[in-house]
Amino acid sequence: VLTALNSAWQPGSGLAVDGYCATRRGLDAFPVDLLPKKVLPDDVESAVSKPIPGGGVLVVWSAMPRAFDRLVDRQWIANSASKLGQLLNNSESSGSTSATLETCFEESSPLIGEGDADASRDPFARFDQQIRIAPAIVGLLSIVALGVNRLSLILNPATKLGLDPAQTRADLAAGALCITLFLQGAVWLSEIPKKPEIEDTKTWLDCEDVLVVDEEALGTLAAEELRWVWRSLSSCTRASSMTVFWEGKCVMKGGLFKPGRAPVSGKFCQEVLTTGKGRYLAQLASYPVKEEFLEYLPERTQSLLLTPMRPGRNAPAVGMLVLGLDAVRGFGKDGHYVATR
Repeated sequence: VLTALNSAWQPGSGLAVDGYCATRRGLDAFPVDLLPKKVLPDDVESAVSKPIPGGGVLVVWSAMPRAFDRLVDRQWIANSASKLGQLLNNSESSGSTSATLETCFEESSPLIGEGDADASRDPFARFDQQIRIAPAIVGLLSIVALGVNRLSLILNPATKLGLDPAQTRADLAAGALCITLFLQGAVWLSEIPKKPEIEDTKTWLDCEDVLVVDEEALGTLAAEELRWVWRSLSSCTRASSMTVFWEGKCVMKGGLFKPGRAPVSGKFCQEVLTTGKGRYLAQLASYPVKEEFLEYLPERTQSLLLTPMRPGRNAPAVGMLVLGLDAVRGFGKDGHYVATR
């Protein structure tokens, strides 16, 4: 595959482009020779490029439109480019992810509606509430129209001898459809997810910011990898604390922790290890098991993500990654990414 790619595409020299596009139209605005257009699949809709420290560029594309609209998603790729540069240059320093300003190659295409620059161009995302209420409005207006039409028929002198049974049946069917639309809109409105309440960690007084890694138990390379993981998670997600247990021992803790409290792998962690399946406690206050983690995490930790760690793909879990977050439902699709790491 690499040989075929090399023969079909030679990237331009000196390219260090930091930018992205959200739709197929933006692909044509990418700098010449940055994208391997000869080998790109026909269904590519969006792409992003991030400079690699030390030279080079990381290019990622997707068949999903607006796959890289969120700043957090692009930051994940920037961190990956930084890590790749670190590995290619045999450097222990994380380096800078970009020396240039990020560019949207669709700046000439304004966002739909009003909002910040990081919001999605997707109209279904921008006008979510209006779309949800639309069936209810249509249903309500239709019921009013049916009532006016029925009343006009009753008051019409031409219908004093009686209404046509077919007209009555049609009104009943149309009324049922109107009520269905109204109820559907009410259901959609009731399902609007609440925005997570994000805690200001600067006001947390019962904790201190730490970063401790047991290099003797892990080795230098694994320790540096964990430091990079914490830097990525703390900069791209709502993670406020990170704990790594390996073979029953805490080998790493980073972020906010209660002073003088050592993280301990309790019964709930052992249950997750036994089942081999991660758990996401989206609202920690609702789970009695919270006391097991609040022994060492800040009291105002809002949610938890627990992911088993394995030495191999099919090996049993022997470690545990515990992430504390400062917001209820603080993880979205980022949680799936963390689980795959």
